Amino acid sequence: MEGKVAIVTGGASGIGRATALKFSERGVHVVVADIDAERGAEVAETCSSSGASGRFIDHDVALEDSWVALLDTARAEFGAVDILVNNAGVALGGPLVDTTLEDWRWVMSINLDGVFLGTKHGIRALRERGGAIVNVSSATGIVGRTLAGAVSASKGGVRLLTKTAALECAARYPNIRINSVHPGGVESNIWAGQAWWPNKSRSGREEEARAGIIKDTPMGRLAAPEEVAEAILFLASDAASFVTGAELVVDGGFTAA
Repeated sequence: MEGKVAIVTGGASGIGRATALKFSERGVHVVVADIDAERGAEVAETCSSSGASGRFIDHDVALEDSWVALLDTARAEFGAVDILVNNAGVALGGPLVDTTLEDWRWVMSINLDGVFLGTKHGIRALRERGGAIVNVSSATGIVGRTLAGAVSASKGGVRLLTKTAALECAARYPNIRINSVHPGGVESNIWAGQAWWPNKSRSGREEEARAGIIKDTPMGRLAAPEEVAEAILFLASDAASFVTGAELVVDGGFTAA
């Protein structure tokens, strides 16, 4: 993978950060795209210290103009883009009857619209010399879960969007592979600051949600971000040269139970 160029959205933390660092360890030039400028710049700097180039670009996945600017900048600076990881996402918990349309649309704008825009413009950027797109979905994009209606719907959309895009590319741009990764619970900052139970105190609620995921995971723990990053790395690499339209589940048995 040495010398390739990868864009990782949501690269400032969690799975995105782990993925960016693993890419850089293998000599990949990494563009860290995120709205968190401080932490994103830190990740890019760490990537650069490993030998490959790291570059932070402020990016809002829900805005099409931001996607155009991101890919134009990446190609101008590195000559091309080989890998795109659509990782940026948000979580919002609570009963459907208490979910506002505003909250629903916010989740969709990032988790689903953002992946649609990334996949669309990613294909346009990759079609000349080929490459790989990896979309980060979720185990809850395969099975339903109470209090996660908006997230499940958005991640289920990512799952089928990925398959449709993979089929279209196989027919028109067979040098582009598109796959999805489906993590279960992951040790990340996504548990903090979420209104897991609306209209109630948030104190302790994220820990309650976290404990519930662990209880329902046969391996009895959350994944480290690096464990999910390894799956992304595989799908982005030439080792997965005959893999497209696939869903790689990294959930400790959550969807098998």
